[in-house]
Amino acid sequence: LYEGEGCHVDISRGDVLRLPYASESFDAAVAINILEHLRLTDQPRVMSEVRRVLKRGGLFVIGVPGMNLLMTTAFRLFGYDIRAHHLSAPRQVLEAARAEFQIERTVRQPPLAPHWRSSAAL
Repeated sequence: LYEGEGCHVDISRGDVLRLPYASESFDAAVAINILEHLRLTDQPRVMSEVRRVLKRGGLFVIGVPGMNLLMTTAFRLFGYDIRAHHLSAPRQVLEAARAEFQIERTVRQPPLAPHWRSSAAL
């Protein structure tokens, strides 16, 4: 539990497909480096659940790393196939988010990289 800067933050553990909160409970939700680990078929349910728990006009911030040669190679050096862990691409997460939310801003890193090579924050 953190209370400061005018914020009340309570961190809990749960299932993003079945959020254990009442409807319209939150002003904002944040999902950084989470949604890419979910199957494409789960993306619509996640977006619907987050929309359900957000208050009207609530903010949902998403951060999704891109799949690129550098990242794939680095993970292979450590013995991991990142594609086995990243089940949804940034583009797919964005498409699912668009079905439930109005996208106000998309930030790509690096800024001019094509969507398949960049990380995205929505």
